[in-house]
Amino acid sequence: MNQKIEKIFIYLGILIRLLLLLPQSPTNPDDHKSVIAWIVQNHTLPSTMEMSHSFHPPVYHTIAAAWVALLSPQWDGNSIEGLKTIQLLSVLFSMINLLLIIYGIRSLNWISKGVGRTLAIGVASLHPVFMIWSGFISNDGLSYLMGTLILITLHHYLLKPSFRTMLISATVLGIGLSTKLSLLCFFPAFLLALWGSQPGKELSKWGKLFAVGLVLILASPKLIINYQEGLNPLFHNMDLKPLDVLYQRESFTDPIYCYSFDFFRLWREPYFTEVPPYSVATLLFGSFWNDYFLNQTNFTLLKVRSFWIFPRLEMLGGFFITIF
Repeated sequence: MNQKIEKIFIYLGILIRLLLLLPQSPTNPDDHKSVIAWIVQNHTLPSTMEMSHSFHPPVYHTIAAAWVALLSPQWDGNSIEGLKTIQLLSVLFSMINLLLIIYGIRSLNWISKGVGRTLAIGVASLHPVFMIWSGFISNDGLSYLMGTLILITLHHYLLKPSFRTMLISATVLGIGLSTKLSLLCFFPAFLLALWGSQPGKELSKWGKLFAVGLVLILASPKLIINYQEGLNPLFHNMDLKPLDVLYQRESFTDPIYCYSFDFFRLWREPYFTEVPPYSVATLLFGSFWNDYFLNQTNFTLLKVRSFWIFPRLEMLGGFFITIF
């Protein structure tokens, strides 16, 4: 019975992603399309501060530029045809990521058989982050995919430590860091896997250092550009929002953020901007709040009052998934 439900989730997830491609706006407030248009028109990368989102590493924008140049060679940077072409790429990344998550859950046994596994597949298939947010022109969709791939390659390395599996994991992590620096959180896990596992005799410390060097080489182009432009090599969007950084830092220093949580208020107002937005409980399942994602789209049908129950039900489901 659970396997049938899992198949329904997967098929629904793929179908909804494809159906959303038609009515959903290709862009959200993050102006990634301008970076892609710059690369298409100038055949080079913009400087870090050239535009609002050119501080990101270049892998996604370079792939998207090549994609749209191939399929819509006359794209002027604004036409809807070209934007939809790039959006299709985001949807493909989203579907590939879904299949990779299913592979990890089922084949690598990330979650044993039972209700937990079925719920996990349901979240991967129907979660708004993967369905709606991944459908925009943004590096988010590819970064989610790379994050999943990093976990899979690390898992394979831990199952069978070898120079080959180590290099594959290092390569994926390096490319991931050149997609979005948020994936830097996987670097400590990579180091722990290298030095905390029980490798075979062929894995010398020099081999491990070579793998670390490979990660740094693949991740370094944007870091070097930032340094040459007089910026922090790890320049990130939080560098543009110093007040946000101070606000988030409180979640690690003030104990109130560990227990400050009003479930009934969240039920009445399931919005991403709930205060305090950086409480631990909020961070755990805040992304289940569909209202935030829907407000980023032109998907007006789902904004009407009769549909308000769905974000609340999904938030409630997210609450129980978080707890259990």
